[in-house]
Amino acid sequence: MRERELYKCRTLQLQDAVAARQAAACLAAIGIRSLPLPPMRRLVVSYSLLTHTLQHILLQLQACQIPLHDNALQHWHLKLLVFSEEVQLSNLSTPAPDTKGVQAFSRLYQHHPHGDYDDTPEELRHER
Repeated sequence: MRERELYKCRTLQLQDAVAARQAAACLAAIGIRSLPLPPMRRLVVSYSLLTHTLQHILLQLQACQIPLHDNALQHWHLKLLVFSEEVQLSNLSTPAPDTKGVQAFSRLYQHHPHGDYDDTPEELRHER
């Protein structure tokens, strides 16, 4: 996985403009960078997946009693994002598959007989 895929930027839709400012202050307390957009009732959050997850951010907002916009589409979108981050984190802990390099296959190929191989005994070849 490339390193840039570990940095996330998410936009959360909040209940009102006051909630956007409060959410920014709440997340700043735990070291998460955010940009409140009060006129649009949104909060833009950026974080590294190695230190924080979207689920951790949502739990922090819930602990600070900051309501998200009650929208079914946003609810399912956030669930999908949380799931995808969990999969990314589990893939980070999975070791790389053990594959042979090109050199191993070329060495095997060099030891096999090449060309037209006839397994007919030598004495029968001359009788034809």
